[in-house]
This record gives sequence, C-alpha cells and structure tokens, in this order.
Amino acid sequence: MKTKLITIKTSKEYLDMLGGLKLKALTSFKIKNIIKQVNEEYSQYIETQNERIKHYGNEVEGKEGQYEFSPENKIKLQKELDELCNKEIELTFELIPIEELGEVEIEPNILVNLDWVFTG
Repeated sequence: MKTKLITIKTSKEYLDMLGGLKLKALTSFKIKNIIKQVNEEYSQYIETQNERIKHYGNEVEGKEGQYEFSPENKIKLQKELDELCNKEIELTFELIPIEELGEVEIEPNILVNLDWVFTG
C-alpha cells in the first residue's frame, strides 16, 4: 500500500493505541506488522528532520537541542519538511477487516486517523 509520510506521522500515536488493545492473535499479528513498518519510516523521518534542523538552524547557546532560524532558513526548512511529508512510501500489509476488531470499544477519533489500515 502506498501512503504519504504525513499519514504515518499523524497516525503513529493512534496506531500505538491500537497496538495496546487486547485482540485475537491473528489481528494482533497484522497490527504488529503495520506498527513495525510505521515505526521504521517514522524513525527515518525524525532523523531526517533533525538533520535538516541542524543544517538550517543555529543552536541556542546554553539550550541544548534548541535552534534559532533566520527568516530565510525557516522558509527553506519548512519547504523541505513539507516535501518530505508528501513523499509517498510503500508499506506491505493487507487491510484489516474492521470486523476483526470484534467487540473492542474504540474511540471514533482513533478509527478516523487509521482509516487507511481498515476495510469494511
């Protein structure tokens, strides 16, 4: 399945919530497979984001990990991060029929953010 990196970024928290539910073994296995792929892509995103922040920013003296940006560099950084978020990535998994979640109670906002994972 192809999806954009922004989808991974915005869905990760909800996918982790889903991974904490007690589900049947097969469904849990499918979700674990998706979580592993998402975590790998997300880690690469964060690594690239941090590299670009260091490239365009100047570390604030006495505040490790905090950066300041010139107006020009702030625009350049945002443009690169937007391009990165719109990058299509390939995940290999089968859509999960919503029925496989069984009687588990799930908040609608979780399902809305994970609609790309389910079918039905």
